[in-house]
Amino acid sequence: EEISALKVSGKKVVLIDNTVSKGADLVIAPSALYMEKADGVMGGGEFVIVNEKFRAYRGTGIRHSLPLKALVTMGGADPFRLTELVLNALNGMEGVEVTTVIGPAFSPERDLKALVKWRPGFSFAENLKYLSPLMAASHLAITAVGTTIYELACMGVPSILIGNYESDRADLKGFEGLGASISLGHYKDVTPEAIQNAVKRFQDEAFWRKASEKASRLVDGNGAERIA
Repeated sequence: EEISALKVSGKKVVLIDNTVSKGADLVIAPSALYMEKADGVMGGGEFVIVNEKFRAYRGTGIRHSLPLKALVTMGGADPFRLTELVLNALNGMEGVEVTTVIGPAFSPERDLKALVKWRPGFSFAENLKYLSPLMAASHLAITAVGTTIYELACMGVPSILIGNYESDRADLKGFEGLGASISLGHYKDVTPEAIQNAVKRFQDEAFWRKASEKASRLVDGNGAERIA
């Protein structure tokens, strides 16, 4: 009804991320995984909208060096405790420094700091409005499926992905196919060894640089301008 009312008044209507509603002049699917062909629909990574707080850090990332700096960020709530899964895997790993984001909706009984209390090179960040400074200071990020992947990509930061839900499997496979991520699958299938092996791959400078370059090409931060 809203689309019809706008068109009757002479307006052109463009929908973003909504391929279900009918009647718009154009639908934009802002996803690097969009591969379908449909009349009146355009999509792809070039249309991904990234907040200016992340675009401002594009091209300012750190060079490859050891120890590798990894960012662990699993969203505001992390309902399946993927953060603990990752920290337990990395706690005994040499050559890696880890910054962990504690989300605003993490349950209060979760004592993440106790996991790595005596481990040098591990730090925690909380009450953050934007993650962009931490992302720009990291070689890679370990995260779940979501818009964080695109924010990282815009800054040239590759990612290691773990799925919260079974329905994430297709997206996990798709993102890995784009070359900027390593997907470990659904969290129930992820082992500490798999996490460690994925991080070790990024310790190789050539592998990291290739993934970083692919990430940067995936999302350039100009999606909103293209849509406009």
